[in-house]
Amino acid sequence: MASEYILRPRPGYALHEAVESPTWESAYIEERRYGHLEGLHPVTPFTLSAFRPVPPPEYYRRERVGDVVLEKVIPEGYFASGASPFLQAVVSVVSRARAAEFPEIYRGVVDGFRIAPDSKRTQRMLRELVRWASGRPSVLTVYREGRRRFYRPGVPLKLRPPLVRRAEGVDPVDWAACDFGESAGTFSYPQLRDYVVETLGWLTSDAYLRARVDLLVRHGYLERVGELLLLRRRVDRFL
Repeated sequence: MASEYILRPRPGYALHEAVESPTWESAYIEERRYGHLEGLHPVTPFTLSAFRPVPPPEYYRRERVGDVVLEKVIPEGYFASGASPFLQAVVSVVSRARAAEFPEIYRGVVDGFRIAPDSKRTQRMLRELVRWASGRPSVLTVYREGRRRFYRPGVPLKLRPPLVRRAEGVDPVDWAACDFGESAGTFSYPQLRDYVVETLGWLTSDAYLRARVDLLVRHGYLERVGELLLLRRRVDRFL
């Protein structure tokens, strides 16, 4: 039987804080095998990726049922796991407005969330994302008034812990890579890919992540050390 890894709150923190926003300060990871305690581990991006800890049974009885309940769609200053942070931002803008045209969505992501630069490339990316979200997934619904097209909330996003703190003025994937590198020291690209694609569920493939890692290396934020990567400094702007 493989070990089970369970998130537990540290003293002074509530269970929902430990599960929905696990950090070194708020939670630790309990390792159990056949019901016996095998060890305790700190919460870091690396251990979250490697162990993929789950909430304890009492979380579902006392705190939440099923997926993370996000009353404000996204807690202020955080992104959840389970969907692209850009999609989470789009859905948040639409939900708060109840109905929004594309220019309002664009300004909400660029000026409100500040997770993408004001550029034609961002416009193309968000248009494609909105078109996809209002298609088969039905995350957004569309209605028209004359020639105007409005978007409304559709099928809720299936979000889950862990939550990741948002950094304004920085691509969320770049920031997640820095978080991982800060905790892991030297790390391999597959380890980073597992964290961003599998643990966070932010990407469905790693093509975007590969492009971002190349940019981070080119601008001196990451350094290649043989087959490994090393964080030199945190990214501080859009690349």
